[in-house]
Amino acid sequence: MSSSPSSTPVASAPGRAPAAILRLPRWLPAPAATCALLLAVPWIEPYLANTIASWLIAGLLGLSLALVWGQMGFLSLGQTALYGLGGYAGSVLAINLAPGLGNPLLLAAPFGALVGALAAAGIGWVVFYGRLGQLQGTILTYTCTLILWTASVSLNAGIGRARVGGDNGMSDIPGFVAGLGLDAPPMTPVSYTHLTLPTILLV
Repeated sequence: MSSSPSSTPVASAPGRAPAAILRLPRWLPAPAATCALLLAVPWIEPYLANTIASWLIAGLLGLSLALVWGQMGFLSLGQTALYGLGGYAGSVLAINLAPGLGNPLLLAAPFGALVGALAAAGIGWVVFYGRLGQLQGTILTYTCTLILWTASVSLNAGIGRARVGGDNGMSDIPGFVAGLGLDAPPMTPVSYTHLTLPTILLV
């Protein structure tokens, strides 16, 4: 008497786990790596923690170019200009808020991101609603980069307490402070990395 097909055992290849065990959600590696880094940060020296945070921020900048160029097929040469514009805006706000509020990062960072996003929206409106071709759009973003770079190194202006312009960029930028008030302690490289990792994951 032969057994039914449904009762016939199926042997997997030697040394290979069943596919159901190895199949993981695509979103799982990023949160898992973030949690692992968050747990390891307290045992990392401050210089290395600051370097990791800087790499993550630069990686996010590269990811924005990968999204625009790789997914949309539009080569943008203005990513670093928008990144720098947001950094300048956040630094100007930080310098002017430092005497009264102690440079709260929770105000300066969103303000810098908002300025960069508004500039990107303006360029994007001209490119996409103006129906520019890929070559024309690339030239436009490169032109915006050259204009902002020329302005940053040639102009010398004051915005409140902040001095903008020159080959050296900006000076007297206060350190990061997560709290409010003049007595709020500055952030350490470890705490800065702790804030950067979840922010990068959310973005």
